[in-house]
Amino acid sequence: MSRVQREISPTGYYHVTLRGNGRQILFEDDADRRKYLHLMAESVRSAGGRIIVWCLMSNHVHVVIDDPQAKLSDMVHDFAGAYARHFNAKTGHVGSVYQGRFHSVAITSEEQLLQTARYVHDNPVRAGIAAADEYEWNSFGEYVGNSPFAISDVSVLLEMLGGVEGFLEFSRSGAHAVNYLRTGRRISDRDVRKAAKDALGEISPLEIKSMPQEERVEALAKLRAIGLSWRQIEMLTGIGVSSIRRALSKRQE
Repeated sequence: MSRVQREISPTGYYHVTLRGNGRQILFEDDADRRKYLHLMAESVRSAGGRIIVWCLMSNHVHVVIDDPQAKLSDMVHDFAGAYARHFNAKTGHVGSVYQGRFHSVAITSEEQLLQTARYVHDNPVRAGIAAADEYEWNSFGEYVGNSPFAISDVSVLLEMLGGVEGFLEFSRSGAHAVNYLRTGRRISDRDVRKAAKDALGEISPLEIKSMPQEERVEALAKLRAIGLSWRQIEMLTGIGVSSIRRALSKRQE
């Protein structure tokens, strides 16, 4: 079976995930984590990219990358491969370090970029390890000037959020939270209505069809941004798939 072609991001931003093979740990100690960050930063910088946010967990890694030169595969293969060689040489492990290809999700809007950044920083929260601002191995500290690392370009999000205070407010406030965002895992039909409510707030999906055009397109874009399929959006809104596709394609022109 041929590989599925990666989706190209119109913004240049991607949410990249790498997982340990068979859920095995990727880091035996802090020296391994520092090695990984060094390799990742060097590879992304050499390829003309920028790291926006990152988080290292025991058996997986999240990183949001700005890739203006369209070299995502090259840069990720470079640092992932270099770290795998380091890990195998250090531990005597034989075989693949990672679970298949790296996963990437194209980020298509500023809203999705913000939600993805919070999702990445909140990984230790969801795992019950620590609060995002107390976890050493993510980029949260870089945003508030309290980190030993300096590998992220924090200017993008800070400008969008109005500085450090705005970043802290957004990060800690559940008021803006979208619990479902595009992580690559399909949202089941069972959960689709809750996902839509998280994305739309008080707006009912059935109201979208009768909205003014600009508001209708924006609402459809929010549903698409969190990862709903065309069929699921049609089911929720009563708007045909072809009409949804046409409206969102015009939005990107």
